[in-house]
Amino acid sequence: MNLNSHDEGALSGLGKTVLGTLVAFVLSSCLSQSTYQALVWLAWGDSYTIGEGVAVHERWPEQVAAQDTQRWQIEYTARTGWTSSDLLKALASKNYPPASANRISLLIGVNNQYRGLSPDDFRHDFIQLLTLAIQTSRTGSQGVLVLTIPDYGVTPFGQRLPGTTINLAQFNSVIEEGCQKHGIQVVDITPLSLRAATEPNLTARDGLHPSGEQYRLWAEMVRVQLK
Repeated sequence: MNLNSHDEGALSGLGKTVLGTLVAFVLSSCLSQSTYQALVWLAWGDSYTIGEGVAVHERWPEQVAAQDTQRWQIEYTARTGWTSSDLLKALASKNYPPASANRISLLIGVNNQYRGLSPDDFRHDFIQLLTLAIQTSRTGSQGVLVLTIPDYGVTPFGQRLPGTTINLAQFNSVIEEGCQKHGIQVVDITPLSLRAATEPNLTARDGLHPSGEQYRLWAEMVRVQLK
């Protein structure tokens, strides 16, 4: 096929237009990716937050974030064995600026109960933690999420410790009361944790902590609460 000079000029102009559009699209995509920043999630707690005995991707915060359309950067301040006072000390060293996080989750208290510490002392620490969380959240109490303490009394380890369920209920009452007073949403995962009594797959291999499957169920409850 022969092209005259007019056709060749038109095709040349079309090519430049297409090339220019492609270049603009690539530059726009690169710019949007470089300027897009993940939302900040501060996950505070103990072994139940860092998922003792399971892979990182099986932790309940990770499973919540994986199903979200938003991209989250999760920063953990949590360690196995921590009490509420241990967590407060760790957070004091962080020195978070006010209104610096999009979401803060808190799950603490099981080690207070396990070590025989009083619910009254826990209440004092817990109120301090809630206050700090509200101050650190960009949306105040609306950006704070608290989970109740699971009942490890039904696990193989917990069954050797009589009275665990009753004692944990006292600490969970402190959690519920504190959150209600400060207008903070609570996800009550305690009833779900009781299923581990008849569903062994909900307990990790250590016979104490939740499995990745139980954390998946927690994550589902959290996502429903956040809607």
